[in-house]
Amino acid sequence: IFFNLSTISPELVFWLTLSFVVVFGRLTIGNETGRRTESDDLTRLEGTYKSVTKTRRYVSAGCALLLILTGFGITIMPFLADMYFEKGRNLEARHNQQAILAYDKAVKLAPGEAFYWHYLGVYEYSVARGTKEEALKTDILTLSTSAMEKARELEPYLSYWNDGLADVYTYWAKTGTTDKWPTALSLYDRASQLFPDNAVILNKWSL
Repeated sequence: IFFNLSTISPELVFWLTLSFVVVFGRLTIGNETGRRTESDDLTRLEGTYKSVTKTRRYVSAGCALLLILTGFGITIMPFLADMYFEKGRNLEARHNQQAILAYDKAVKLAPGEAFYWHYLGVYEYSVARGTKEEALKTDILTLSTSAMEKARELEPYLSYWNDGLADVYTYWAKTGTTDKWPTALSLYDRASQLFPDNAVILNKWSL
């Protein structure tokens, strides 16, 4: 949950953790039953109890191992994705072009995480802004909008994804590709509907 809230739901972790309580509770059961038996049946009952307890411990240990493996399997991919994302941010801060590979790896590890798609698009957008060659700029902007559109598809009711994508289309339209204006305006309109009276969105739209 700490790394990817939208990928690993709190409910899943809650019930998975709660299941451990039952498993470990089985491992700590005392032998009160054997002590309460009559003296003539004490040996037989204690032997039976030890056998049941031993089996129960093995089953409980197996369940605990299964739960641990399940938890590990659920969390390993989002955890690695977050590591690559942070690596990308560090590389970007050092103006290293390898950052895009780290962001791309994060997206592949956690394709259901909208934030990674959006951030990949934002990085590609920043690269496009510094590109002088028009054909290359167009290609990079196409990749940027595709990645950010993916984020919008994953979380269609978050205004930020619409707002950020509209910024890219606005820049693209200003470079001379005027057919991008309707898309930019419709995205600002959508963002404003999702987050009414937001000063930032309204200011961008009016500009």
